[in-house]
Amino acid sequence: MWSVKSVNCTKKISDRLWFESLFQMDSNGNTIFHLLVIHNLPEMYIKFKKHWEEVQTTISDATSEEADDDKHTTFPCAKKRKIPLWKHFNNDGLTPLTLAAKLGGTDMFSFLLDERKIMQWRYGPVSCVLYPLDEIDLGFQEVSAHI
Repeated sequence: MWSVKSVNCTKKISDRLWFESLFQMDSNGNTIFHLLVIHNLPEMYIKFKKHWEEVQTTISDATSEEADDDKHTTFPCAKKRKIPLWKHFNNDGLTPLTLAAKLGGTDMFSFLLDERKIMQWRYGPVSCVLYPLDEIDLGFQEVSAHI
């Protein structure tokens, strides 16, 4: 039988492991999102992205409150993380989206592209959809950096 204290402790450990796994990188600089693309796991990608967004919300809520105690400093390294992990580059200069394109994983690439689209308008069967070029065209990023 689990006691309330042990369940609470187990949840804290589980949350911490989830959090730590988000910011780990392999020897090639791949984040968890790169690895999920490599292994073609879109369902897990959604879960990790949702968890990352929840962690960021927790961090922003904790930093917006001015508390003197240490209870809000459970994620100190994440306060430095402003760029979403799915936009991080690995050692080859690839984001998870560009990695999916390079690997030729059409299912994962289509999933990631569909996830990033912004519906501008729709009129019956006709719609206008915007796709962020900063994640698709690496040349666009290089030109933007020089401007």
